[in-house]
Amino acid sequence: TPEVKWVRKDTGEEEIVGTTLTFSEVTRQHAGYYLCMADNGFGPSPVQKEVRLQVHYAPEIEVEEAYIVTDMGEEQEIACVVDSSPAAEVTWMKDGAGLDESSPDTVLSQDQNRHSLLIVSVSKESVGQYSCTASNSLGEATATADISGDAHPAVILSNNVSDQQHEFNLEWSAESESVIESFEVALRKEGDNDWKLYEVTVKVEGNETN
Repeated sequence: TPEVKWVRKDTGEEEIVGTTLTFSEVTRQHAGYYLCMADNGFGPSPVQKEVRLQVHYAPEIEVEEAYIVTDMGEEQEIACVVDSSPAAEVTWMKDGAGLDESSPDTVLSQDQNRHSLLIVSVSKESVGQYSCTASNSLGEATATADISGDAHPAVILSNNVSDQQHEFNLEWSAESESVIESFEVALRKEGDNDWKLYEVTVKVEGNETN
């Protein structure tokens, strides 16, 4: 009687002796190619046959960048990476409305499991929430990405204690792909409940003001 054993082809691991290869609970990590090898000691090498194990599962999806700050007129790509078996169908939406190849100023493409939506030229109409949904016979998954022309949150540069008894110089910095025209600064004295709001117009190049 020949000795029969199983080996996973891509890793060489999971060598199991016996005519049957059994998994008590199959997961997607079990998918791959396995070799069934039989050796009776008389041949120069074991006789082997290759078996492919396919594991079907619902889609899993992830966006490469969930929050995108861009400038008007720029080209911008949103990309979703999909993992599924069988292969999933991917659909795109913006603010709840469907997008396809005929949608203006957008190009849809796919490179293996990477699905992308290209905005040819960002406009005010481009700003919003985009979603990509992947679905197959076992389920579906959705991921979202927000495109904004807003500036990043300001970073306070000043020390929280003033060197002057009756004066405090507040300095901050903020990054933005779009030109920052003004800031809104809220001030409140210690012990007061109400905030006072002030609008500060940007006059210094480089989107920094004080």
